[in-house]
Amino acid sequence: IMKITFLFLGLLAFSFARDLKIDCNFLILGDYTCQLRNKRVSNIHINANITIGGNHIENRTNSDVLTVQIIPNSDIPIIIKQIFTTFPNLRSFSIEDSGLERIQTGAFIGATNLLDVVIIDTEEFTTIEENAFAGATKIENIDISGNQIESIHETAFTGLRALRTLSLNRNEIQELPPNIFSSLTSLEIINFSDNQVTSIDSSLLSNSRYLMDLNFARNRIDLIGRNFLNNFLNLRSLNAQGNVCVSNSWIIRGTTTVETIREGLSPVSYTHLRAHETGRN
Repeated sequence: IMKITFLFLGLLAFSFARDLKIDCNFLILGDYTCQLRNKRVSNIHINANITIGGNHIENRTNSDVLTVQIIPNSDIPIIIKQIFTTFPNLRSFSIEDSGLERIQTGAFIGATNLLDVVIIDTEEFTTIEENAFAGATKIENIDISGNQIESIHETAFTGLRALRTLSLNRNEIQELPPNIFSSLTSLEIINFSDNQVTSIDSSLLSNSRYLMDLNFARNRIDLIGRNFLNNFLNLRSLNAQGNVCVSNSWIIRGTTTVETIREGLSPVSYTHLRAHETGRN
């Protein structure tokens, strides 16, 4: 037996389609999932009402929803924060090819139980603003690969102390500020391959002592800070292929150690460091 619940979210600073809808279904595997649907529109309506409706199985409520998926070909340029207050126990949030342009400041406030965020294959997605994930302190996995991200504010990931996996690969990132990952004390896997990064500061991942797998292949890196590997006591693999100053990958086993990798990186990075310093003089 199905029942229909309508939730009126009031006026939003930005809203996108008058017939925005959420369809919810309970799966045999136990997840109560929803898909966000709307007709694609070209104009953003200022202060327009958004109505969200869901088909709820008997005795199920919004508190039972664990997964929200924004389906392809939607037109939603920013994260709708009200999703996380509507579904307070949300565990997984995903967007694929849905017109997202940026993750705005405070986008995930209210997502206090969220564990996984996936935002992929969105050509319009270029920017992650300051404190974008503030409040979502339980997030363990973020995959924002295959977009067109050019700019990430240095406080974008502040507070994500439970984050274990971060995928930023296949974007257009040119710079990673030295403190951008300073809150990520539980980070185990990071991938920012296939970007446009030109240098890695020695303190970039200095607080991520549990880091195991690091991939920055196919960037334009010609400078690596001399102490970059000092704190990686649990490192298992590093892929640096396809860069200017180094093009190699290592799997730590046998005679290959972090010290071996450090020796492979340091001479090249020091050479380029001297070249940079000479060029500035």
